Amino acid sequence: MWAEFEWENKVAVHTVIQNEKEFLDHIIKSTNMKCLTAPSALEGECGFLAANLYAKSVFGEDALVSVSIEKQADGKLSGYIRIRSKTQGIALSLGDKITLKQKKEAIDLVLRYPISKPLKPSSPVQSHFYHLIISSQEQSRPLFDEQQLDRSNSTRHRRSSKT
Repeated sequence: MWAEFEWENKVAVHTVIQNEKEFLDHIIKSTNMKCLTAPSALEGECGFLAANLYAKSVFGEDALVSVSIEKQADGKLSGYIRIRSKTQGIALSLGDKITLKQKKEAIDLVLRYPISKPLKPSSPVQSHFYHLIISSQEQSRPLFDEQQLDRSNSTRHRRSSKT
């Protein structure tokens, strides 16, 4: 079945999760896919994990995902998630969704566990986000609210229409 699917999207693993099984469960939950790998093959701690996932879209299109991850010496996970499908759109959109969920989990972790010891940002961009996160934690409010996003989008639209 893998060879039948012409389109492939390869996504690198960038996660704050440090447990292989926990990361796989996060991907399964985020993508609403079914794990084809037997649960007995996923048991134990050996420092790497390989699993196959499957899903069918509401339009009847199949997607296969191969997750291959390894725990590095520093405890971080590395590896790739390969997505295969018969159509390019499914492969790309599923890859985008996985990438977005990996970024969201990092933001959620930062917001869930407040920074106790301030870090020194090394660039203006890092400094800007650092202050956004700290002020959000102090005020117990979301990092971005809908009004801020609407204001930001309308400003961008006005700037682009003037040129």
